[in-house]
Amino acid sequence: PEELKAFSAIDAICTRLKDWKKLEQSYGKMIKRLPADGKLELKVMLWHNLGEVMRSRRRDYEGAIAAFEVALQLEPKNSQRRRILGELYLSCGPNYAEKALATYQRLLEDEPRDVELYRTVLSLYLDAGRYARASSLAVGFTQKAARGGEGPGAAVAAGVAVER
Repeated sequence: PEELKAFSAIDAICTRLKDWKKLEQSYGKMIKRLPADGKLELKVMLWHNLGEVMRSRRRDYEGAIAAFEVALQLEPKNSQRRRILGELYLSCGPNYAEKALATYQRLLEDEPRDVELYRTVLSLYLDAGRYARASSLAVGFTQKAARGGEGPGAAVAAGVAVER
């Protein structure tokens, strides 16, 4: 608790001064001070916040990916963090295409009614030249919609495969 008060003050000072490098270093030091076992919530918070500093303040997307991946490993059911990782993978280019695809496929399993996730997965399949997978996903989605699952969004999602 005392460490957190001091760290909160450091965080506030670095933020006020916009010293993002120092803030990043402070998060790293705080993470290293944590015991290997226990304090899971605190670990998750620190890794997540480090990812946010790297992503939004430092614009170091690969560093942000590393931090968010650790936070997600510690708390695997956090779909918000998984979405952030998916966006980061997409923004980092073709070297992260497979990770982006795996991330969005997992999100789609967890949120099967999200039309945008279908569009993203379809687009990733098409970009990778996996046309059979894209077609299968589009057909499956349209069949769900025909049974009353998704409404007019199905045509939009299926349209991704047709437009390209």
